[in-house]
Amino acid sequence: MDTLGDGQYSVVKLGVSKGSGEEVALKFVHKNQTEPNELVNEVELMREVATHPRFVQLKDVYEDEKHYVLVMELVRGGELFDKIAELNNYTEEQVAKLVCQIAEALAYLHSKKIVHRDLKPENLLFVDEEITKLKICDFGIAEKIPEKGYLTEIIGTESYMAPEVELGKPYGLSSDLYGLGILMYIMLCGYPPFEPENGIIDLEFPVEEWSDISGSVKDLITQLLDKDPEKRPSAEEVCRHPWVSGEKASKGNLPETISTMKLFNHFRASGNFGSIRSAKNNKAALWSLIGDKIASKKKKKMKGSDAPTKGDSKEKLEKGDKLNSSKKPKKESAVSPRPSVVKTPDKEKKQPPDSEKKKDIRTDSIRVLSPRSTSGSQVPVTKVPKAEPDLRNTVYEMNPPEGDETVALLECKIVSLSNINCALQSQVDEVNAAYTRMKLERDELARELEAIKLELELLKLKEKKKEKKEKK
Repeated sequence: MDTLGDGQYSVVKLGVSKGSGEEVALKFVHKNQTEPNELVNEVELMREVATHPRFVQLKDVYEDEKHYVLVMELVRGGELFDKIAELNNYTEEQVAKLVCQIAEALAYLHSKKIVHRDLKPENLLFVDEEITKLKICDFGIAEKIPEKGYLTEIIGTESYMAPEVELGKPYGLSSDLYGLGILMYIMLCGYPPFEPENGIIDLEFPVEEWSDISGSVKDLITQLLDKDPEKRPSAEEVCRHPWVSGEKASKGNLPETISTMKLFNHFRASGNFGSIRSAKNNKAALWSLIGDKIASKKKKKMKGSDAPTKGDSKEKLEKGDKLNSSKKPKKESAVSPRPSVVKTPDKEKKQPPDSEKKKDIRTDSIRVLSPRSTSGSQVPVTKVPKAEPDLRNTVYEMNPPEGDETVALLECKIVSLSNINCALQSQVDEVNAAYTRMKLERDELARELEAIKLELELLKLKEKKKEKKEKK
């Protein structure tokens, strides 16, 4: 079976129904790394939203000797950010339509008091290559609001996690809306709004990327990213917003967003967010140094006699601009393979044996399945003998970019290394200064010690003279 995606606790493979011939996604979850009650929760929630078209559908559940197996709907369109980066024309209007679909799905989810808790691009999949219809997948860490009215477990993907979740405070449905705000910000400019590790914690809209973006959507993002969860709009209110409905969404193309998104996807896949995470650093440390050079090179090429033809441009887009693997089937699954999921210590899963650990840096947020229906009745579980899947690790290849994108990435690395070098040099200077101070202090102490020794010798001489006088 072809592997569509894998993570620390599961692997998703392509399957075919013997009866109907329908292709499906088979999610194999390792029994020795999960608890059955965790998978029960995931399956029950997936069945509860089974009638809504904005969620990847669960078709069946069974188990073999080593795995629980979820039979799911196969979607072939790919992940949200990966597909956006492949577009030639990209507008606010398109973003608004996609946001509307996500908000509709959240509104339905929240009407059932379910919090997804892991809204991120890896869990937003296009149905097909038309890039118009989205579905939400992965209910591995989703949870229903309990009777007390709130959740407290610190869990989710850190880059999209609401502040109240990260701080361990009580939270509810509005935590999903914060994640939607992060997604919208990235969808419109190509990089995330915050970089706490570098002190960037306040929302800002840099002029160079956001000057042509509608004020209406900036206002909506500001509301969604409010630190006070009570002030965030609900999913239904987002659906009714004039920008989301298309009334105030611009139809102008956003080429810079696509270019930035390509770089963001590259660093996202490699696990290195630091070089292109924040509004402030992205502009000051990256595009201010690279963007103008790339733009000037493109202008020179277009002015020259060897300007590329339309066919050449298309080929370049297909070969040079793709920063992720060209093997698209691996992006078709309902698995979340990139950023790891933060969990409280008491909820962490058992680590897999060294022989079963994946070498791929990307992990998913999968929990495990439930042999129960939404009504609480037991679902028949079919024992499948000798159905052990091939769980050999699949290496995700990354084709190196060509042309200007190669220049961009190399210069970005140069900038990053230069920053590291400056930081290290600063530390060296501080150490040298501290060493000099300590050396001076040591010399001063040595002089004081010599003075004390001389004083002691003088005292001894005085004592001897005094003793001689007394004897006489």
